[in-house]
Amino acid sequence: MKTNKQTMATLSVFGVKPANEILVPEFPLGIRNDCQIGRWKIGDRPIDGDITMSIIKVARFFGDLGTTKSTDWLQVWFIAESGNLPPDTVLVTYLKTRSLGNFYFTITTLMAKGIEPASGIFKPKFEKYSGNIDGMNTTYYGLVWDWEPRSDPQRENKFVAVLENPELSMKMVDSIATKLMALVDLHQALSPSPEDALQPVLD
Repeated sequence: MKTNKQTMATLSVFGVKPANEILVPEFPLGIRNDCQIGRWKIGDRPIDGDITMSIIKVARFFGDLGTTKSTDWLQVWFIAESGNLPPDTVLVTYLKTRSLGNFYFTITTLMAKGIEPASGIFKPKFEKYSGNIDGMNTTYYGLVWDWEPRSDPQRENKFVAVLENPELSMKMVDSIATKLMALVDLHQALSPSPEDALQPVLD
């Protein structure tokens, strides 16, 4: 006796992250470090708590982003290792002024010790500062950076696989955020202007 078995159709529009792999979104997911309130944001939505990250790619830019004009920026592509962000997903953020100066200090210190900074996990935290902007005293936040060795060195293989896959690495372009910026030679990336690094500029 034959029975009719109905199978549920599978709707696939956006797809899902392959198991045990890193997701590279079709459109870059920008994570903002808001120096006015000292919080991470996705769009206008604040993210609770701190994050840690593995950095897999950087690029230096100069130009405008949001209300900040004519500024040095470091574009940072990363995977969140902890915190309230999508796991095993390539994300992008931008560093400027004090946060950028603090970052350069951390990576330069590691490199001087013979350590490749990307081999470990970065632990950024917001720190509160006071400054004078346009004649007014104000408070703002900047990121300070700690670092620790990676407990699972094999995890790096997943990051390398993303960078070596042209189909995935080509997605790591943020044309919207950088539309008013110019790409700067990365060989200059370890030579920030001390004045720029210390001058507070609010988003």
